[in-house]
Amino acid sequence: MTTIRIGLEQSTLNDERIEIFINQPLDNGFTRGEQMELVRELQARRKADKWIPISECFPDDETVILVADCTGVVWGAEVQEGTIYPDDWAYMNRFGSREATHWKPMPQAKLSENGD
Repeated sequence: MTTIRIGLEQSTLNDERIEIFINQPLDNGFTRGEQMELVRELQARRKADKWIPISECFPDDETVILVADCTGVVWGAEVQEGTIYPDDWAYMNRFGSREATHWKPMPQAKLSENGD
């Protein structure tokens, strides 16, 4: 059986088993532990996909994030000493100063099913 990564841990929940869980919610052969693992993964994905208003919660220092402005333009940035620094100053200068209004954690790179 192939495995996929969930966070930093290995999981036996591959795409095929998740489809079984969705299509057969009552009789799918999942253990209670596997069901809970699936719920935790989905909760983590929802949290990671949520845009956070900077006015409500400023990102921690030494964090790489995605930021968005009020027009929906998104760019990568890094937080250092309470300041958000865009990853591409040339892009920012070309389009003028942009004020970040929302942020979210930088998504992890997708890995193949064998962990590469």
